[in-house]
Amino acid sequence: AERGRGEQRTTLDGEREGAGERTRLPKHRVRLSKTSVERETTARWPMQVAVRESARDSLREMAAAKPSEASQPCCHRGSEPSHPLRVVSWNIGLRGLATLASSTAASFDAPDVHGISRRQSFGSLAALLAALDADIVCFQEVKLREMERHLALVDGWDSYFSLCRAREPRTSGGRYAGVATFCRTGCRPRLAAEGVTGVLDSSIGHRASLVAESSEEELRQIDSEGRCVITVHADLALLNVYAPANTASDPEESERRRAFKASFLRALELRCRDLAAAGLRVLLIGDMNISPSRLDSAREAELLQAPPPPSASRLWLQALLGPPRPFFADAFRALHPARGGAYSCFHVASGADRHNYGSRIDLALLAPPPLLPSTGQAGSGQAGSGVGGS
Repeated sequence: AERGRGEQRTTLDGEREGAGERTRLPKHRVRLSKTSVERETTARWPMQVAVRESARDSLREMAAAKPSEASQPCCHRGSEPSHPLRVVSWNIGLRGLATLASSTAASFDAPDVHGISRRQSFGSLAALLAALDADIVCFQEVKLREMERHLALVDGWDSYFSLCRAREPRTSGGRYAGVATFCRTGCRPRLAAEGVTGVLDSSIGHRASLVAESSEEELRQIDSEGRCVITVHADLALLNVYAPANTASDPEESERRRAFKASFLRALELRCRDLAAAGLRVLLIGDMNISPSRLDSAREAELLQAPPPPSASRLWLQALLGPPRPFFADAFRALHPARGGAYSCFHVASGADRHNYGSRIDLALLAPPPLLPSTGQAGSGQAGSGVGGS
């Protein structure tokens, strides 16, 4: 559906489809540190989040860090780190990891009808990771059918993949979706597992709620498309997630995808709650294919009339963000509750990225909600701009 040609439209879940590729180069970097969120105006970078590896460290302490400290590497090396852990998340879209790390593809494509030339390749996996300048890099939509050595192994890094197992026309024979988490060797996780449900890899555990609610066959179906990798760093459980979209035009297929997305989100919530109940902090980061509120959608923000009813996926997310008792905090919105025009997904064929007309569906969610630097109070980061739309 994302490759389709024709008129642009927006689905009930706020997912863009139509002619051309969806751009996933967010125009902002999220850093939970002194500088909070830095908006890039001349370049587009993946979303960045800085967190501490100790439960005792709050965002207030991170805000007090010197600028020179915030910019240095921050890998965990066997003791309490003195610098924040920097995590980058990037949905690399239709290019996939093979193209983005290709040594033969052109670095930039030719300017399109809107005069925009977009990055296509970094020349190698090592160059790609170096350009992102982080300790942990989370990719979504790697689009690999099988593991390829040159796309998994690079000096100084460990990698953890979940690839699509479904071999059917809808998934291009398996070259579909897929997520990968790259960690510097100094930030090597103590545990890692493929999938959100634990049925593919139970090494991390903490999945009692899922087992109690679903059969093994249902859990395998949820994890059949390569949509989650979990790594545990000290007391931080990091979930790299690519949530399903529903862009099918056929009514029957659309209903199947809606049901699949609901099942995936339910499983994701239960796993996060089980991990938190075990005493772990949780960072859920990636492409959620949900815009949390009207403020996170350019299309909805310009509506003068009453917004359409909220989608089931937005209602699900807003329930987790609270109030009255939020389970997650939306990292960006917690620091910038009223900021508009901060989008991460654009319709490329129409040149929407040039005019900053998009939606914010790539998120970093933290549990439990951290203390805010300005108030010292825990904040959910839920915008107060209405709940209509998708």
